[in-house]
Amino acid sequence: MNTKQFDYFTAIADAGSFAGAERLSGISRSVLYRYLTGLEQQLGTELFERDSGELKLNKAGKQYQLGIMRMKDVIARMQRDLQMIDGERVRELRLGIPPAFGANSLADLTPALFSIYPTLEISPMEDTTSALVKALKEDRISCVLSLYDARLFPNTKIAQCTESELLLVLPGIHPVSRKYGQHGQRIHDISHEDLLSLSDIEFICLSTGTVVGQITDRVLHQFGLKPRIFFRLQNSAALYRLVRSGNFACFFAEDVIPEDNDLVLFHLPVRTFIRGGLIFRENYEPTVEEETLFSLFSNLRMHIHPETVSMNDLAKTMLAHAKETNYGNPNF
Repeated sequence: MNTKQFDYFTAIADAGSFAGAERLSGISRSVLYRYLTGLEQQLGTELFERDSGELKLNKAGKQYQLGIMRMKDVIARMQRDLQMIDGERVRELRLGIPPAFGANSLADLTPALFSIYPTLEISPMEDTTSALVKALKEDRISCVLSLYDARLFPNTKIAQCTESELLLVLPGIHPVSRKYGQHGQRIHDISHEDLLSLSDIEFICLSTGTVVGQITDRVLHQFGLKPRIFFRLQNSAALYRLVRSGNFACFFAEDVIPEDNDLVLFHLPVRTFIRGGLIFRENYEPTVEEETLFSLFSNLRMHIHPETVSMNDLAKTMLAHAKETNYGNPNF
């Protein structure tokens, strides 16, 4: 298979339509249509669910997408081996990471990355997402591993490997929670009316410079909510504790929702999706090391769960592994 066609498939999967894929890839929709039709005939199965012109990956399509990522990883390894034979020094990776999402992800990815590129030098820059995107545009770093919203950060592009929704978290004792809680579920679809009724509670959110914080500001403005107090914390445990107290509400990305039966979670009546992956400057062509980092990150998440995996699930997996390798210390 021509590896260029990997990009065709990825463009169709990311855009969800041939027209959108044409805009993403610069390849005409007729070529993309013939490519996908021929591919599905070759494989003997459909890879997308088709609904009124929209294309959504089915189970086979997700498995094929995972295979593409693994193939890219193999290609990256081959290129690494050729570089080492020629004596070429692998370049420095100037990577931006926010304190939470990026740093936690990089900690798990670094060993695998160094095993592929033994001479690689990583120069990390830790800051808020907005500050990192500014550094990206000024060419002080080459990419950012973070959550992301294109509407907040124009003139950038993203290699996307996850998507999360912004959720509203209310204490279980709040009247709105009791109204929905009688159904015995933690996550509900909150109505416009109920969202607008939350004038009796203060809001808190996870740090001023993150994508979550900026999207939260936009949601509050859109619905005309003016909380009596609106402060931000970077410590998730402190946020959970404040919400449990019954006096506060909070917004969380779907990736970091707490497992707590005393809290009730709501889908907002507005699309507030946050993407995760590598952020680049517009028109920037990623290096092989950056593509490998993205491939490792994508494989890590898809290996745990074929759908979008939550950071909560990832944390549980890492904790279980840590306990197994902690030499039996029961107090870990």
